[in-house]
Amino acid sequence: MRPMTDGGRQVMAETALLGGRIRLYRQMRGCSQIELASAVSIRFAELTAFERGRARICAALLNRIALFLEVPIQSFYADLPDQQLPICSGRR
Repeated sequence: MRPMTDGGRQVMAETALLGGRIRLYRQMRGCSQIELASAVSIRFAELTAFERGRARICAALLNRIALFLEVPIQSFYADLPDQQLPICSGRR
């Protein structure tokens, strides 16, 4: 994952925490990576990248994962660092 400016370390840490929780809840359900990836229509390699914190996951996909694993989506965000991230200006 390419480092981001202004709070990039925090974003990368949060990405790793989310990925670790995906792995934890998947394992608690006794589900393989292949099964989960297939169920939410992504490639195995993508799921591996998410679980290792090497790729950021969009909210829609995280919601599909939560639904499949039958866990509240809020559980992925519990205890994440509560610091302010920079506000996007909307410009590129």
